[in-house]
Amino acid sequence: MIKEMFRVSKKVIIIEDVYTNYLEKAITFLKDWCYNRLESFSTPIPLNFCTDSQWESLFNSLDINVLDKLVISRFLITRAPRQMGYLLCVSDRK
Repeated sequence: MIKEMFRVSKKVIIIEDVYTNYLEKAITFLKDWCYNRLESFSTPIPLNFCTDSQWESLFNSLDINVLDKLVISRFLITRAPRQMGYLLCVSDRK
């Protein structure tokens, strides 16, 4: 999917929930499950969250440069899940 995004765009922004420890991971899973169930009981819930370093590894393996990244915290009570915004471009693009 990421390769297809770069086929049609020079820069891509990805905003994704990340976690840094097992407690944040559990809170992220729980919130995602609850919000998806509020939307629909038929919504698949794969719970495929990554850490910031796992996202960075994926981008590196695809030769994608992270031009900028920003921590976005929407949830005032638990501060989890933490959202990261990544501004990306492909290495060989001018």
